[in-house]
Amino acid sequence: MSEPKKDNLISVFVDGQEVRVEPGTNMVEAATRVGTEVPHYCYHPKLSVVGNCRMCLVEMGLPGRDRATGQPLLDGDGNPVIQWMPKPAIACATTATPGLHIRTQSPMVKECREGVMEFLLVNHPLDCPICDQAGECRLQEFATDYGRGFSRFIEQKNVKPKRTRIGPRVMLDERTLYPVFPLHTVL
Repeated sequence: MSEPKKDNLISVFVDGQEVRVEPGTNMVEAATRVGTEVPHYCYHPKLSVVGNCRMCLVEMGLPGRDRATGQPLLDGDGNPVIQWMPKPAIACATTATPGLHIRTQSPMVKECREGVMEFLLVNHPLDCPICDQAGECRLQEFATDYGRGFSRFIEQKNVKPKRTRIGPRVMLDERTLYPVFPLHTVL
């Protein structure tokens, strides 16, 4: 008689909610499993991680251990003390390890995302009259959901050309901030 297979899932925590995932799972994917959106532009599950848009910033922490004994640090109720990193990390390049905690809605995360959105919008209009995705644009949606709602920049925007023909079969669109394929596209 064969022994039943043991699952190799580990526990990670997204905004305090436990989720069981395979080791090495991307934290954007782990958050999605508990219904939490981590905004992102450059991440796609079928492509390698580049981590350059910075929209997926989260706070990250691990259960603390006593330096002398190596024993877990516990609070008064016997719960592990989470030691939070001093700076945010990108969720797309953070892989699941046992006991990992992330915060997706903390004040630091919200402030970071607002700053990232502000920089992404420095030279990009939100009212895109000639854009193919006007009205169905992740930039517009994220600007509304995660942006400040105003910009501190007063300089004239540097508008790039929409369609530049660079070959018989190649068209360059310098206004697009992220890959134009929908998330359900199979590569």
